[in-house]
Amino acid sequence: MFESPLLRSLFSGRTSFEAVVLPWSLNIVDCHFLATAFARGNSAQEVLRMEGYESGVLTEIVPSLSVFDVYGADRDAGDFDLALIAQDSADFCFWDQEERFVLIVGNPQFLAVARPYPKEIARHRFIEASWGLGGMSDDALGAMYDSLMLNPYL
Repeated sequence: MFESPLLRSLFSGRTSFEAVVLPWSLNIVDCHFLATAFARGNSAQEVLRMEGYESGVLTEIVPSLSVFDVYGADRDAGDFDLALIAQDSADFCFWDQEERFVLIVGNPQFLAVARPYPKEIARHRFIEASWGLGGMSDDALGAMYDSLMLNPYL
């Protein structure tokens, strides 16, 4: 359902994870929370930016990730899968090429900063913001959210 070589590689070697699912296209406030989460949990302050194409993955190092770097990544996403990954913790944010969702995976401290509101609010926000996504019903959007929370790389 969510087949992506880049996403699969991000989960390689993980035995467990915690995730947050956000609707496609982050606003500047979401970008602020995400940049802050990367800064707090990343002693090296270096984040990898990975773009996934059919021909492979393009990787670059972002030495000091700012809110505007995250906002720029969000605006660039759509033509390819895109991920921002903390070098030292492997916490990451993934933008789906099909423009359905943004997935944030990390330790509880990272996620608490990246999404500073309860899971129930995040689920409702995803459904509400995704109305019109291929004509999917609220139930179908809720099922997509739940699937991503349980097993996003299948």
